[in-house]
Amino acid sequence: MSGYYWLASYPKSGNTWMRLALWALRHGKPVDFGEFAGWATASGLRVTFDEALGVESSDLTAAEIEALRPRLFELLARDEPEPMLRKVHEPWVRTPAGEPLFPLAVTLGAVYIVRDPRDNLISSG
Repeated sequence: MSGYYWLASYPKSGNTWMRLALWALRHGKPVDFGEFAGWATASGLRVTFDEALGVESSDLTAAEIEALRPRLFELLARDEPEPMLRKVHEPWVRTPAGEPLFPLAVTLGAVYIVRDPRDNLISSG
């Protein structure tokens, strides 16, 4: 089992730029957008949820999805040989069952990107 480095930020805070820089550092070359697609993807992608768990998330309630998300992260980490980087905009919260949304057992670390809120507003326009 590997685990995750969570790249957390408020939307429009530079998460994509950070992932581009980290990709270039990891691969030792300028970003190739063909190779970049799918690297350090968002943690909340429904297609990943549906494929990995074999469940149609559109058939579930929001509470059911939240309860299953920690299992998704554990399952994906179990099958991956190397640590993964995942982009998140969600806060660190507990599921309806009281467990952390981002399981501690598969969390290797986190980077929280903070940007001046006035710059966020400009980027949102």
